[in-house]
Amino acid sequence: MFPLIVVAAFLLAQAAAILLPSPAQAAPAISVATTGTMSFFGNPTATKSVAFNAGTGSGRVLVVVVASDSRTNKMSTVLYNNTPMTQAVDTLAGGTAVARVQVFYLVSPASGTNNVDFTATFPDDYGYIIAYVSGAGTSPIGTISTNSASSGSALSVSNTPAASDSLIIAGFASDSTNAFTPSGGSTEVGDLLASSVRGGLYTKVAPTAGAATSVAASGGSLGWAAGAIEIKLPVD
Repeated sequence: MFPLIVVAAFLLAQAAAILLPSPAQAAPAISVATTGTMSFFGNPTATKSVAFNAGTGSGRVLVVVVASDSRTNKMSTVLYNNTPMTQAVDTLAGGTAVARVQVFYLVSPASGTNNVDFTATFPDDYGYIIAYVSGAGTSPIGTISTNSASSGSALSVSNTPAASDSLIIAGFASDSTNAFTPSGGSTEVGDLLASSVRGGLYTKVAPTAGAATSVAASGGSLGWAAGAIEIKLPVD
């Protein structure tokens, strides 16, 4: 028979193992940036600049969404602090609708306030939404998904996350002046009207690797274009 003190010590150790919580996954911080419009009519090859503070520290990803009301006109390059951003999405609305969305990203952007420089291929009115995520993991960019619809009032981007914890960031463009309404657990980060096209940026945390998750919004009435990127978060 075990001495009483040994039994008591064993039971206390078991209780501690049950009661101590496991480390929690830190939530990502999304800093909404700047939203606005710009026109390139009269000088399509000019570059227009917007000042933006991308913060400091590690684990940051800068995201820029551009919406235009054209099937041919788009941004040719987007730079931050003279560093080219990677284009992850360039999607047209389905059917004959006029709406286009582009999503650009940059891992570990220069700290502090610098210029986001937009250069267009053709004259048009454009809307932009700039935001950044802090708290991303190493090798933070995962799968990319795009979708479009020629009509209807709702559209979602379905993405299967590669990481066990990730944040899906989706850009939407609609050939409509109607405001978006996030749905399906999505969170609105930015929304604006540029000329006759509506642009939006929405997010959703996807906690399960290998299981599809959707970022959805409603409100578009004519045609939609959407695309998403996955930002992997550090796993405790």
